[in-house]
Amino acid sequence: MKIRFIFLLTVFVAAFLGTPAMLGAQEAGDTIIKQGTIKEDLYLAGGTVDVLANVDGDVIVAGGQVTVENNVSGDVMAAGGNVVIRARVGDDVRVAGGNVTISGTVADGLLAAGAQVLITPTATVGGRAWIGGNSVTVAGKIAKELKVAATHVVITGEVAGDAKLFADTIDIQPGAIIRGNLTYYGREEARISKDAKILGTVTRQRLSEDEMGARAGIGARLARGVFYIGLILAGIVLYLLFPIASVGAAHTIGDSPWKSLGLGLAFLAATPLVIALLFATLFGVWLALIALVLYFLLLFVGFLTGVVALGELGLGFFGKPPETISGWRVLAIVVAFVILWVIRFIPVLGGVVVFALMIFGLGALVLYLSRRYVGEV
Repeated sequence: MKIRFIFLLTVFVAAFLGTPAMLGAQEAGDTIIKQGTIKEDLYLAGGTVDVLANVDGDVIVAGGQVTVENNVSGDVMAAGGNVVIRARVGDDVRVAGGNVTISGTVADGLLAAGAQVLITPTATVGGRAWIGGNSVTVAGKIAKELKVAATHVVITGEVAGDAKLFADTIDIQPGAIIRGNLTYYGREEARISKDAKILGTVTRQRLSEDEMGARAGIGARLARGVFYIGLILAGIVLYLLFPIASVGAAHTIGDSPWKSLGLGLAFLAATPLVIALLFATLFGVWLALIALVLYFLLLFVGFLTGVVALGELGLGFFGKPPETISGWRVLAIVVAFVILWVIRFIPVLGGVVVFALMIFGLGALVLYLSRRYVGEV
């Protein structure tokens, strides 16, 4: 197993040495409220998560309802059903959710995606802002470039740089200020109020094939960024919610690599056949649908287990004991995802590594659960 990971280990060492050592505070639960002053990175997952503390570090949070207030000296990375950022953030904000509201101060860049995205009048973004969603409203101040890909865009705030908008409908309302150029791609002509100020040129680009490609390109970059953020958060949440099971399954890969590989391949190949047989029966359709959902869920959790195993490999290399502080494990998961992001640029190898992690992780997960809840395999 270690031989299979030798290349990943080399990259891991380089990435880990280039990352500042840090310890973080982690918590998972139905309702989490953090107050006071926290002088470390914060990793949280829950149904409702309220970060009301002053945080000297990064905040990484996932939940159904997420609120971040007061001061955060580093980055904020958040995902949830409803996400509200009211904090003064010292670096970047990357957020994805059903409803996303930014009403604080972001010192650097903003990457946001959601069904509804609102940049309120009290919000200030010190860098560029890239936003994707169904309905996007920008009422705050953007200090540099603004790019939006959405169905409907409303701008009532100030953009100090250029604005490039990709949307079906665009409203530039009274009080809006765009100090650079406005370039928009839309099926309809933008509705620009006479009381809005656009100091640069206004250019409408019709949705030809080239423009559609440009729109798709920006949308794809936003989607990839949000997707990768979601993967990292999913890996952290898996560990925080199930620390014993996730680490135990990850260690199973090293303890029983061939059993993990065999079970992973068997599960991957046999389950679709069982689902197909269920679909062929009159009364098995609903069971087949449920099995199909569970199958893809297990594949995803298996991949995350493989990523956790990669992180554990790095911790072992640096001599961290099994009972090491969980902050190191969260850091190791993040670095493991960074490694995968780098490897994806290598033709063929990236796909092979991801597939191998999924297969080993899937088999190890099945093996671990079997040993723990059924009996030794």
